[in-house]
Amino acid sequence: MFDRQVEKTIGRYGGKILSSPGFYAALKQKHHRHSDVGTHSLHVAQTGVRMHLLLEKAGISTDARSIVIGALCHDLGMLETDRKYHSNRECCRRHPIDSAKAAQQLIGTLDEKTKDAILHHMFPATKTPPASAEGFIVSIADKYVSVKDLLRSLPFRQA
Repeated sequence: MFDRQVEKTIGRYGGKILSSPGFYAALKQKHHRHSDVGTHSLHVAQTGVRMHLLLEKAGISTDARSIVIGALCHDLGMLETDRKYHSNRECCRRHPIDSAKAAQQLIGTLDEKTKDAILHHMFPATKTPPASAEGFIVSIADKYVSVKDLLRSLPFRQA
């Protein structure tokens, strides 16, 4: 039932993004050598919605729409990384800005929580922390999914 709620929430708020040519291109762009941008972003959205639902059960309200859109769009600025950025450091600093622009092109004006989630998802690798709970959720979900992808790619197997 929990997974059904997650998928329903992602479909409700992210359907337009998931069916866009930009997201399709994200499925072809490598991400951290272990995944692709689209699959990674979908996993971040799933993790973020699970966090949202758990917080909701604990009486803490967060905006599922901002989490879904922020998660699905947080790395869209990484498309064509090799052409756009001269170094990993430049990519780390600039792709959140490019991702926010890509999100605006896909869905129009971004509300503040969604924009915050996209622009500050690289914290603490960048100086400015998110200003919203939704921004922290996307940032934490991004780190969690990245570590999970890395561990899956290592030569050892977990028991």
